[in-house]
Amino acid sequence: MRLKKSIILSIIIVSIVIVLFFLLGKDQPLYLLDGDTFSYFQDRPISKLVMTPLEEKENWSLSKLHFTSRPLLGTPTEVYGLLFIPKNIKGKVSGVVLLPGGGGTKEGEARLADILVKEGLAVLTFDQRGIGETTGKTLSFEQDFQLFLQKNEPQQHLMVYDVLAAFDILKNQPQVDSTKVIIIGESMGGRYGIIATALDPRIKGVIVISSAGFNTQSDFLSAQQRYLSSIDPSRYLSKIAPRPLAMLHAENDSIIPLTSAQLTIQKAKEPKKFFLTNASTCNHGYCDAMHENLKEALKFVLQN
Repeated sequence: MRLKKSIILSIIIVSIVIVLFFLLGKDQPLYLLDGDTFSYFQDRPISKLVMTPLEEKENWSLSKLHFTSRPLLGTPTEVYGLLFIPKNIKGKVSGVVLLPGGGGTKEGEARLADILVKEGLAVLTFDQRGIGETTGKTLSFEQDFQLFLQKNEPQQHLMVYDVLAAFDILKNQPQVDSTKVIIIGESMGGRYGIIATALDPRIKGVIVISSAGFNTQSDFLSAQQRYLSSIDPSRYLSKIAPRPLAMLHAENDSIIPLTSAQLTIQKAKEPKKFFLTNASTCNHGYCDAMHENLKEALKFVLQN
C-alpha cells in the first residue's frame, strides 16, 4: 500500500514539474540580458517574409526578399536582402549568411556573393538597420548605450538578431542543407557573425574577414563597460567551439590592426585557423588576393 502511494505521489510530482516547465517556457522571453552578455532563444518567429524572383543566370538564380524583424523601441524593422541559389547541382547545397561591414549594402556584397555561389554555395546577404533599403536609423554607440541604460533592447543586439533571423530563413530554403549553414562577415559584420554563431549552436561555423573583438576585460563595474562587453565578440568566442572559426586578415589593414585580429584568434578555442594576406593591394575587407585563402577557409569550416 505504501509502495502504491509512493508511486502515485511520484507521478503527481512529475506531472506538476512538466506543467510548470510548459507554463514557464511558454512565457519565456525571446531576448535575455544576463549581466554583460545577451542571448536570443532558438524559437524565433519570422514575420511577413516575402521573396521575389529577380534574375536568372546560367549557374544561379537571384531573388529579393524582405521580412519584418524585431522592433526597436516598438517600431518594427523591415529588413531587405538578396538570396543567391546555385543551379545545376545535385542534392542540397551549403549556405552562407554574408554580412557587410559597417555602412555596407547588400549590393556591395554582390561581388563576394558571386564568388561564393560559383563555389556551389547558397548566399543570403542583407542591408543592416538604417542602411540601404532596410528601415530604421543607425544609432551611435552613445545613443545605443542610453537604450541599454534604460533596459531597452540595444540596436547592436538587434543587429545580431537580424543575423539569426537570416540564418533561420536560409536554412529553411528547400535547396539548402540546414546542417551546413555558416556565417561570413566583413569588418563589423564579422563581429555580429561571431556573436550570432556563439548564440545558436545550429550554425555550422563562422569566417571573419578584416575583423576582431574589442578584447575587453571581464571584471566590469560600470554600466558603460557592461554595454561594451555585451557587444564584444571576444566575450563570446568560447561558445563557438567545437564548431570552427576562420579569420582572414590583411597585413596592411589600416582599420582593424593585425595585432587585434591575432589577439582575437588567440582567445578562441580549437578548431580555428588564421589566414594572413600580405599583398600590398589588400587593405580592409575582402580583396582578390584573399581568394585562395577564402577557398581554404570554406573547406576548413564546412568540412570540420
